Parts: sequence; C-alpha cells; structure tokens
Amino acid sequence: MNQKFRKWDKWIEAIHQDLQGALLQRYVFWEVQDIIEDNPRIHKPSLFYSFLGNGYAALGATAIRRQVKSHKDSISLARLLEEIIGNPQVFSKSQYCSIHRGPFAEKEFEDLFGGNIGSHVDPAIVSGDLCQLRAKAQTVEDFADKQIAHFDKRVLTGNVSSPSFADLDGCLDFLEELVKKYYLGIKAICIPDMLPVPQYNWKEIFEDSWLP
Repeated sequence: MNQKFRKWDKWIEAIHQDLQGALLQRYVFWEVQDIIEDNPRIHKPSLFYSFLGNGYAALGATAIRRQVKSHKDSISLARLLEEIIGNPQVFSKSQYCSIHRGPFAEKEFEDLFGGNIGSHVDPAIVSGDLCQLRAKAQTVEDFADKQIAHFDKRVLTGNVSSPSFADLDGCLDFLEELVKKYYLGIKAICIPDMLPVPQYNWKEIFEDSWLP
C-alpha cells in the first residue's frame, strides 16, 4: 500500500471516530427533547433548557468546524479531500479493487470515484464534495469562529449569522454521508449507520426524581 494512502487510511479512521462522537451528542440532545415534549408537566420556562440548546449548538458547531478546517497540522475531512485532489493517482482503481476484491469493485469505483478519469479518482468529483461541504458548513463555521472560538466584535453589529438546529443537523448529515463514502473507498468497509449504540439504558436516570 502506498505510504500516502496508508496515511489516509489512518486519517479516515480518526475522522470517523470524531464524527461518531458528534452524532452521539446529537442523538442524546434530541432524545432528551422528546422526553421533554412528552411530559406536559415540565413544559415551563427553564434556564436548563437554554443550557441544553446552547450546549448542543456549541458542541455541534465545533465538531463541524474541526472537519471543514484544513490547517497543515490538523486531521480533518476537508484536508483529506484536499490531499486526494492533489494526489489523485494514489487513489487508483487498482488500489480500490485490491482491497475490495468483490465482483463489482471496478463498477463501484467508476460510479463513486472514477468520473471522467476511470483509472484513478476524478479530482472533479472530490472537489465537488469539498465545495458542497464548505457551502453547507459556511454559516456554522462562521458561528464557531466568531462566537465560540472567540467573541468577534462583528457579533455586536449583527454581521454574524447564527445557525439553526436544522443547519447543524444538515451539516452533520452531509458529513456522515461523505465519511461513509470515503471510508468505503479507503478502507473497503461499508458503514450502514455511523451512530454508536449505547450498551446500557442511559435514560434510566430520568426515571428518578432529581431533587431530594
């Protein structure tokens, strides 16, 4: 295996694990929202609800920001895609087929990655994925840069937009789609669902009164 491809193999695993954490945080947040929604007795103003929402927004935006930044000392999906664009011959059909070994490997490579090239990944396909990712993440990344990483003075003038929960979830969904695609391409493993399954009843704490 090419040394650079071996590095990408390690990177996509790290990216996969990081995104799994973000998806698990999202799952917990929305499951708790369902618990609240299903219990009319707690439908009342609460600072705790604001804390939950702000916490999820900060965690989700930061997770997305990590994957769309491409600093030279960071591992992110954006940087991985940039490296593939710059070294398309490394991501070759022969490499793909050597690790997939299925009867439809060539066709699968051509459909997902080959584009107008065929023998190796088409940089235009990867560039398209990267452009879509950055477009979808722009508002979220801006929010993370200017209101979470530090407090930008432009916030006071209203020149920084805050993302909605739908924006956050849409970005995470697209990240999951891309990670699944490139995880398949690099590691020859298809991931049907990236959300980790808790191995215990984490909601059990809500069955007891929290106040003595």
